[in-house]
Amino acid sequence: MFLNTAFAQVNQKADGYAAKKEQKIAASPDDRASREADRMAQKLGLSAEQKEQWRQAVLSKMNSNKPLREQLQGSTTPGERENIRKEMRLNQQVFENKVNGFLTDAQKKQLADERQKRREHHDKKREGHKRDKHK
Repeated sequence: MFLNTAFAQVNQKADGYAAKKEQKIAASPDDRASREADRMAQKLGLSAEQKEQWRQAVLSKMNSNKPLREQLQGSTTPGERENIRKEMRLNQQVFENKVNGFLTDAQKKQLADERQKRREHHDKKREGHKRDKHK
């Protein structure tokens, strides 16, 4: 009985994750840009004007990266993939320049701190995966 309950809970979590992932995929670029703008408005205390500028910057980046992502999913050579990634990094730089143009100094620092925390968390997770592979 206990095992059945445990398996049911695991399946419920998996189903919830799948549903959430499906919603993300089904969301339009405009919806995703709005959701990100909402999230950053909350984290950085963006004004209504800044929030709209953030949404526009995200939407522009998404639209620029969409054909590149589609190319990456097709059959490409390692050299082509590297060139596509370079273009995507340029798009990210354009995005960051736009954002830095309307954020206050305090918001820029807060964003940098947030990104650093995220990077450290990501690196920590990667380290765990590397250790697991070498066991």
